[in-house]
Amino acid sequence: MTRLALFDLDDTLLDTAKAYRRWVEAFSTSLASAAEPSAEDLSLMYDVDFLNVSLKDQIARLHAHFGLDGSAEEFWEAFRQTFPRYQRCEPATMQGLVALRNAGWKIGIVTNGPTQEQSDKIRFSGLDRYVDGWSISEQVGARKPELAIFTDVASQLAVPLSRGGWMAGDNLSADIAGGQAAGLETIWIHHGRSRGDDDIEPSHSCANVGEATSLILDAA
Repeated sequence: MTRLALFDLDDTLLDTAKAYRRWVEAFSTSLASAAEPSAEDLSLMYDVDFLNVSLKDQIARLHAHFGLDGSAEEFWEAFRQTFPRYQRCEPATMQGLVALRNAGWKIGIVTNGPTQEQSDKIRFSGLDRYVDGWSISEQVGARKPELAIFTDVASQLAVPLSRGGWMAGDNLSADIAGGQAAGLETIWIHHGRSRGDDDIEPSHSCANVGEATSLILDAA
């Protein structure tokens, strides 16, 4: 019986921090100054903990630090248009998704965000070759943890949620709570974090998607 293996996109199937480093390397070469970047410049560009700093806040910091033309919001919008081109699907993630497909699972992506931006990330990263469909909140008109976005991807994949399956993601309140509401087993991608005082308890926790796909295959 075909079942669902659903995954979040940002910081689950794709690594935001690695994509940012690729982008910032291109950004650093485009700066108008001919001088070598200072230690302060390099620290601001590269020493970023994205578990505690949002991507939008970091881009605003760069805009202010380098005194770039235009507004911070315009710089952010320009960044969002180009950032998907720096996304890559990690080999371990690809291998895990291929193994799931070979074992008969239908693989879907469930992501909150703008339709064009998230679609571009999926395609530029190469993920479109390894999954069977995706649902994006702006297009569906519902955001995780709402049930409607899970129902939408299940419909695309022609596998009803009633058959059960899995949802893996890094956000407890969106991915794990949403997966639970959809009747799925859940895997929290913890990236070395603890749950703290959060009362949302996933079925399982894994460090990355490679571990998550192995867990799904072993549990089947």
